[in-house]
Amino acid sequence: MSLAVLSGSLAANASVLGKFAFDFSESSIPSRCVQWLPEFAVRGILFLTMLLVNSWMLSTFVRALASSQSALAATVVNFACNFLVSVLLGVIVLGDPAPASPRWWAGAVLLIAGASFTITAERAKLDYALVEFIK
Repeated sequence: MSLAVLSGSLAANASVLGKFAFDFSESSIPSRCVQWLPEFAVRGILFLTMLLVNSWMLSTFVRALASSQSALAATVVNFACNFLVSVLLGVIVLGDPAPASPRWWAGAVLLIAGASFTITAERAKLDYALVEFIK
């Protein structure tokens, strides 16, 4: 499951890089780096870095699917991690307001609980299958 966690984290980071690459406001990172490099070069570097991180994420996700007993468990963990890391990066890096809605927090708790139940159920199925195999 650690590969699914890494994959979800990489996906969230790639989305932040994409936001930086295609943010055309005057206060964007490419606009502020004009002193060192032309703006299009900074945007190109950010875009290529986003593609590289996305490639790494896809590679990691495929390895997570291959190493997991269930594609469902790897997908749910990937999604949950992507969701939570996206929120953290949004607050820390992008300056978004922290989620304050009770509905948002209830949804986040349900997401984490669902991921936990999925992983636990998959492990229980594996243990049961192993016991049946040994008999």
